[in-house]
Amino acid sequence: MHSEVERLSLVDQQFPEGADVEEDHRVRHSECVSMNVVSLHDMLRQLGCAGESSGFTSFSASCLPPEMVDALLHYLVRLQEDVRQLDARAQLLDEQRARDTRKAELLNERTERLKDAVANMSAKSSAEMKEFRDYLQQNASANKQRQRELVDLTRKREKLELEVKRTRMEMDRLRKIAKRVR
Repeated sequence: MHSEVERLSLVDQQFPEGADVEEDHRVRHSECVSMNVVSLHDMLRQLGCAGESSGFTSFSASCLPPEMVDALLHYLVRLQEDVRQLDARAQLLDEQRARDTRKAELLNERTERLKDAVANMSAKSSAEMKEFRDYLQQNASANKQRQRELVDLTRKREKLELEVKRTRMEMDRLRKIAKRVR
């Protein structure tokens, strides 16, 4: 029975067939449709609230007092605006998140490249440092060897100088002896 009542128009619900009502009054009454009721019904349909399955029909909205329809319509308009603003903000936040994600990925790539460069430089530096230490060690060994050779040469020179000095002294002595003998 309830669904049968819903199928009847508002005029038929207010003026059942058994009532004694003039036809022109019925037509005038049915022509008075509030645009706010139509707007409310459209908005509810857009939101998915109006329809046979939800228990709410356009007839239900037309039965509400005009103040209630205006308040509901105002509330739904404000709610839709809030939803639009939230959607816009969510979209902006998604875009910001995407930018931040790209920026973080770029920074990670740069960090990895810098780590690789530092590792390469460190390895190269370590290799060059080891090579330099080896070079210094070889030079130190060569310097020690040259120093030994220099000391040996100095001793030989001193020995030869001493030998030359002895030889001169011997020659001088032999000359003196030769002068006496003559």
